[in-house]
Order: sequence, then C-alpha cells, then structure tokens
Amino acid sequence: MANTASPFPAVAASLIDTLDAWTPIEQSQSELRDQYVSFVRTLPGSALDRGRGQEHVTASCFLFAPDLAQVLLCFHKKGRFWVQLGGHAEATDASVASAAFREAREEGGINDIDQAGRAGPA
Repeated sequence: MANTASPFPAVAASLIDTLDAWTPIEQSQSELRDQYVSFVRTLPGSALDRGRGQEHVTASCFLFAPDLAQVLLCFHKKGRFWVQLGGHAEATDASVASAAFREAREEGGINDIDQAGRAGPA
C-alpha cells in the first residue's frame, strides 16, 4: 500500500484553512478555490510535493520597494521568463505564506521583509 502520510501536514492544513476562510469576489475565483481545496484534500501526501510532477502547489509572493515604485522579480531559468519570488514548500514550513517568505528571503537575499496586507490567495 502506498504511503499517503503527508510530508507537509502543517502546510497542507494551513492552506486548506486559508482557502476555506477566503471569500472570493467572483464565481470563477470561488470555483478555482474549490478546485485547490479538493486537490489538497484528495492528495494530502503529495499536493505540495515537487516530486509529483507538474501539478503541485507552490508558494510565492511579490516584494515591493517601500514606496511601491519597484517590484523584485527573478528570472525562471527553466521557463525563461520573469516571475515573482517563490518556490516549493518544505516540511518545516508552517504555512504556504511562511514558505513564500522563506523563498523570498533565499531568492531575493533580503532578510528584512514586512508583510503588507493579509496573506492569502491571489
């Protein structure tokens, strides 16, 4: 029998809680939220696992200059395009938001990051 224990129990639970608490403003967002919740609940052992292949959840965030005039992006080598900072969750991350901030610190080289607004789905 396959191991269905999640290597990311806290992250998966936090993601479901965040998505369940979010009130979308459009029907299409509501449908997408429901798809993500179903995906994570159906595949608790692999929804956040990069080894799953193309279909898995990642964490990202935008880093803005204090005056909001600039945003820090990184070049995605494999895809060959510019993206916001982010990456894969690790078993030690408490949430998708904490994974996003960890990735931003690692990729952006900026340790002093303040959260503006509420972390949640975009």
